[in-house]
Amino acid sequence: MALPRTDLRRPSVALRFALMLAIALASASSAVAQQRRARPPQYPEGAFRGVFFEDIGEALRGERPRVEALGPAGGAVANRGGSPANSATGPSGGATATAAGGSTATAAGGASGGGGWSSLIEAVHLEDEVKRLKLEYDGLVTTPSRFRSGGFQDVRQTLSILATLMAVIADYEGRVRFQEDAAAARDLLARSAKNVTAGSDEAFDEAKQRKADLQDLVSGTGLNRAAPAEAIDWTLIGARSPLMNYLEQLLAEPLESETTDAATVEQSKEELDRAAALVAVVAEVLQQEGMEDADDPDYRQLSDAMRQAAQDVRAALADDDAEGARKAVGQIGQSCSACHEQYR
Repeated sequence: MALPRTDLRRPSVALRFALMLAIALASASSAVAQQRRARPPQYPEGAFRGVFFEDIGEALRGERPRVEALGPAGGAVANRGGSPANSATGPSGGATATAAGGSTATAAGGASGGGGWSSLIEAVHLEDEVKRLKLEYDGLVTTPSRFRSGGFQDVRQTLSILATLMAVIADYEGRVRFQEDAAAARDLLARSAKNVTAGSDEAFDEAKQRKADLQDLVSGTGLNRAAPAEAIDWTLIGARSPLMNYLEQLLAEPLESETTDAATVEQSKEELDRAAALVAVVAEVLQQEGMEDADDPDYRQLSDAMRQAAQDVRAALADDDAEGARKAVGQIGQSCSACHEQYR
């Protein structure tokens, strides 16, 4: 049987394809090689002088930044146990120093106990409490019917406490969130607290406006309001009755309820520390010029005792002394009772 003849002079299809591909690649390479490339830019010597540091050491010169310890929530906490800390500026320009037991005290002015607001409470506690009260306020301002049926009283109470905290934040000697708008928020909230005296539609509308303002404040949008008063007028901000109610709330929950035993104290240490700091702040606010009975020596003595007991709670918590914390909470309660017997 004869085999079919193959014409070896005729290339196969695969071979022809390979030849065509090679020719195409060679043409493309030649075209690229013929393209003109842009020349690299030329810069005169010293063109970037002053833009970048010549030496990395130049970037590290100047005043050292303030160093703060970080609490469980990532916020700054007071130095305890006598550990050294950099100085900070108090409300009246005095440098603060770490006191025995951990609180800071200012060299001049500030709180009547010898220190500024930072000697009583850390920035993170103020921030957390503002956010907590804002959420509480959101739940109060819901429907006109609820507002009319007594909700306006709770709204007024919360507005008053928020105004007080904003006054403290505006005067705080360290850096606190909301501080840029704190003075404007202070005046705005205090004015609404005085206006919301009944469950009227007008009062509800104003309460809703403050709800929107608080949302802007907490979200970081800020407040677009008129310039606030330069000086704090406590007669327009902190009413004693709302502050007393606030103290009773803090004392009942969490201070008394969370110091029943060592295990509960350990689990609630951060919450207890914040509550005790807030009690100390309120005790200080009650003694500010213009507050009712603030010029009465007996009243000031009772307020001082309450502030000291609150600071004793914090010192005991720092030392993991659950029994000491419980006893100090009892002293806060005694100070409140003694005050209520003479003042209301």
